[in-house]
Amino acid sequence: MTSGLHPGILATVAAGCAAGGIVRHLLQHIGGQMIPGYAAGTIVANLAGSFIAGFLLSRLHGFSPETRAFLLTGFLGGLTTMSSFALDMVVFIDARRFSFAAIYWLTGATGCVLACLAGVRVSRFFTC
Repeated sequence: MTSGLHPGILATVAAGCAAGGIVRHLLQHIGGQMIPGYAAGTIVANLAGSFIAGFLLSRLHGFSPETRAFLLTGFLGGLTTMSSFALDMVVFIDARRFSFAAIYWLTGATGCVLACLAGVRVSRFFTC
């Protein structure tokens, strides 16, 4: 069995995914209340997750495989979601809400890359 597949790592990933999924659910609920009819929670989850991924990129080298698995694969995997992004896009297009779809796509596609880059830059600022 490879080191990435032992039960401890798998349990750690599962715990991180559960935590990230709960946070995403809360963000979707709050976002739905703040901007009804727009998937604000999914965008916030994806932008925040992208920023955190960029920030952690250079920060996790000295951490255990379990910590990296919990944060990157588990928590961020549960928090961010391309499938929800795609589903929201289809819902907007099917409802002929093309301006919402365009804004959502631009925010998600471009925003997540920029958020990840910002996370990398902020992380470098804090490097000793």
